[in-house]
Order: sequence, then structure tokens, then C-alpha cells
Amino acid sequence: MAVVAQIVDGLVYPKSELMPGTTREVQVSFVIDRQGRLLDAQITRSSGSRALDGAVLDAIHKATFQPLPPNLKTDRARFVGPILFKVQP
Repeated sequence: MAVVAQIVDGLVYPKSELMPGTTREVQVSFVIDRQGRLLDAQITRSSGSRALDGAVLDAIHKATFQPLPPNLKTDRARFVGPILFKVQP
């Protein structure tokens, strides 16, 4: 999905969280308008790490999203889902 790729491309994994074999998940919710501008972003379920949650929010705020498809009959769209992190052993 292109939306998730925009977030992951800008993600800087906190060095404090680089423990081999670790898997963490952050649940996020964010809203973009018809032009692809971010209107709102929040963590809906924490990974348990303030550093990792903050890195995800930073990546969302830095992302450049595509405009909404013209066939959508709405002025904004909400995206909800997980961002999963796995550090290989």
C-alpha cells in the first residue's frame, strides 16, 4: 500500500529500540484531505515505547501523501492500522 510506504520510507528507528529478535507494533490513525495534506495523526495503541511511538508520529508528519482519488465522494480519508517493526536476530 502506497500510504504505508510513505510512512515507512521516512521512519527513523530509534537506536534505543534496536534489540535483536524484537517485534513491536504501533497502531495509528491519521486523516488526510483531498489534496493529500495531513489533518490529524495519533497513536491509537502504543508499542510500549515512547521513542518508537514518537518515531512513527514523526514519520507520518514528514510523509508526502498522494491526493485522494477523484472518484471518492469525500473531502478527507482516515487510515487506521498497524505499523509493525521486526529487528532480525
